[in-house]
Amino acid sequence: MNVAHFVKQDLKQFMRNRWLLVFGLLFALVATGLMVFGGSSHSSYEGFNRTTASLLNANLFLIPLIVFIVGGVTLSNDKEEGHFGLLLTYPVSYAALIVSKILSLILALIVMLLLGYGIAAVAGYFLAVPMAPGSFLTFFFLSWILVMCLAPLSIMMGLYCSSKFQAMGASLLLWAVLVLFYEFVVMALTDIVPAYMLTMFLTWIVALNPVELMRVLAIVILDGGTTFGPSLYDFTLFVTEGFGIVIFVVGILLWILIPSLISYYLIRKGYGYAK
Repeated sequence: MNVAHFVKQDLKQFMRNRWLLVFGLLFALVATGLMVFGGSSHSSYEGFNRTTASLLNANLFLIPLIVFIVGGVTLSNDKEEGHFGLLLTYPVSYAALIVSKILSLILALIVMLLLGYGIAAVAGYFLAVPMAPGSFLTFFFLSWILVMCLAPLSIMMGLYCSSKFQAMGASLLLWAVLVLFYEFVVMALTDIVPAYMLTMFLTWIVALNPVELMRVLAIVILDGGTTFGPSLYDFTLFVTEGFGIVIFVVGILLWILIPSLISYYLIRKGYGYAK
C-alpha cells in the first residue's frame, strides 16, 4: 500500500464529512454576500478596498475554523472508533500515514474552496458585480496556502486529543488564539518594542501566525500597503524586499514541517490508538 492509496481513501472520508459541505455552502454564501453587498455601487472588486478587505477578513475568520474542525475532529473520531489504530497495523510507515492524512485534508478543503469561490464567481457574474480576475485568483491562492499551513496543525491536534469532543474544544481554542487574540497581543507588544527593532519584530511575529501572514501577504499583493499607515512604511517596504520575503517563506515551510514532525512523534508514542 502506498501513499496514493491512503490519500484516496482518506479523501473519500473527508468528502463525506457533513461539516465540509456546511462550511463550503456557508463560505459561498458569505463570499457572495460580501461581493454583492460589501461595497458601494461604484466600487470594484479590484485592488485593496472595502469589498476586498471584507472578503479577506471573512476568509481568515472561516478557513482556520473549517480546517481545525474537519481535520482534527475527524481524525480524533477515527481514533475513538479504532479505525486509525487499525491502519497502524498495516505494513505502511507512520510518515506515509501522516502525509496521506495531510494531503487528503488539503485536497478536500481545496474542493470546498473551489465550490465556495465558484458559486461566488457565478453569482457575481449574473448579478453584474465588477470583479477583477487577478484579485479573485489572489484570494484563492492565498486561501490554498493558508490551508496548507493549517492542515498539518489540524492533524497534529487530532492525534493528540483523545476524543472528538476534546478535539472540538481544542479546535475552537486554537482558532480563537490565532484569529481573535493574537493581533491584540501583537498590538500590545508593539508599544514596548524599541522603534529600531519594530520592522524586524513585526516581520517575525507575523510569520509566527499563518493567519496574520496571509493577511499581510494579501494586503501587500493587492497594493494595500497604505493600510498599515505611515508609521509602518518601513515594514511595508521590508516585507516586499528579499529578506522579508525569505522570512515569510521560511515561516510557511515551518508551519508545514514542524506539526508534521510532531505528528510523527505522537504516533511513535502511541497517540494513534484510542485511550
